[in-house]
Amino acid sequence: MSDDVHKPAKVSREGVVLIKSFEGFRPRAVRREDGVWVIGYGHTLSAREGATVSEAEAELLLQYDLIPVVKAVSEAARVSLNPHQFDALVSFAYSIGIEPFRASEVVAHLNAGDPARAVAAMAEWDDAGAARKPTRRRSAEHALFNAAPGVAVTLADLLAAPLPSPFVEAAPETSTDDTAVSALLDQDVAPFPEATDAATATVDAAEVPLTAANGAEPAPEAEAAADPEQAQLPAAPLPARRKAPVRRAKGSWVDLATILVLGALGMLAVGAAMAAFVRASVAPGGDSTLIGWVLIVLAAACIGVSGYNLYQRWGRPDRP
Repeated sequence: MSDDVHKPAKVSREGVVLIKSFEGFRPRAVRREDGVWVIGYGHTLSAREGATVSEAEAELLLQYDLIPVVKAVSEAARVSLNPHQFDALVSFAYSIGIEPFRASEVVAHLNAGDPARAVAAMAEWDDAGAARKPTRRRSAEHALFNAAPGVAVTLADLLAAPLPSPFVEAAPETSTDDTAVSALLDQDVAPFPEATDAATATVDAAEVPLTAANGAEPAPEAEAAADPEQAQLPAAPLPARRKAPVRRAKGSWVDLATILVLGALGMLAVGAAMAAFVRASVAPGGDSTLIGWVLIVLAAACIGVSGYNLYQRWGRPDRP
């Protein structure tokens, strides 16, 4: 190994926290779908049915499990690594296993001097229990690998890494004209504003992508779209106008008829309730009193709804 190759001797505390957050703490041994028992923070060597551990014991088991993983990463990577990159690779190797890590394209691209392709290759690997690729763990490892050296990275920053945008391959180079036309088609097409300095600034702001957390430069397509010489390209054809949907005017005759029917039902319910009360006074002991009160409640509901809608549609002073 060359003397110019520098790598950390162990995983940092933030790397351990990242691994713990995705492995999760299991106080009791559980059996995975593959039949392997696991306990603590992904420990399998001594896990067995009925075993239990405390968080402190699980932490010690994790430190023990990381010893061969750290060694494997240090031996497999023949290039210099900063602490963030080393932590990300240790988390990745701990997740997929030492032997799959050694044989992965991640190591091949890394030793070939292409760290960008190496970290992108992580997205092709599943995480235990994950249903989609790239997984949230791969996104966090990607963000940690690309973090600026010497700058502290919090777990919240890593967990907030976008998914799956960090692994989108770079778009092929296009001609200047194609890039400008694509930029124009991405804008709102109706109405077309006149070409002013303010409008140009708005287009520039809309086309330049957000800077990545690792400080990566904007894509070349964004710089091409911002070139003022490309503003002379012909505008895209106007799209066909869509007919506005026909909306029913407020306070239509249908609404009025519905409200009046509700009011009439309420008045009928009042009359029926009065008849029920009269019958109850003549022949006490029956259900006439109960029926009368039910009809009174129904009448109040109908008349209240009818009156409220009349006020909302035609009685409010702020309505035209």
